[in-house]
Amino acid sequence: MSALAVKRRELFAQALADNMSQEKAYIAAGYSTKGAKAAASHLLKLDGSIKKRIEEIRSDKENMQVRAGVVSTVNAFRSIGVGKDAICEHLWDIAMKAKAAVPVTNSEGQPIGIYNANWNAAIKALELLGKELGMFMPKDEIPVNEYANKTTREILEEMQDKCAKLGIKIVLPAIEGESIRVD
Repeated sequence: MSALAVKRRELFAQALADNMSQEKAYIAAGYSTKGAKAAASHLLKLDGSIKKRIEEIRSDKENMQVRAGVVSTVNAFRSIGVGKDAICEHLWDIAMKAKAAVPVTNSEGQPIGIYNANWNAAIKALELLGKELGMFMPKDEIPVNEYANKTTREILEEMQDKCAKLGIKIVLPAIEGESIRVD
């Protein structure tokens, strides 16, 4: 929904979205001060689009505040040198360190011959890196290969047909163990 067609109703909705009282919003929108409280209430009941517009304005403001918060957080991280590259480097370090076998020690700190790796931490760090690099896609988003269930001959014939439509004549190569027709 965009701005209301009647300018005063739009101003009224904007004032109400800013938490102004109905009476004050009605007057601020340019309506008469006489009986403003009752008239404002009547207008809200009369025109349901005003309430929808108020909710839209409030939602837009809330979204803008969230975006502004995210931007300021990202800028704060960048100002101290933390960016995407740095985070990716740290994730790689975490993965490598977590994969490294660390000796298990006794109560005196002496190695007892058992070495453990933190595979869960390594896998999680690598998973986050892979997602950042776009390596993983949900199965429902994987593009369908239209040629996956076709034979080589069917693919070549389709290519020959497409070329013929463009006025290009091609001779298909022979495929081992198959005889081909020659036009």
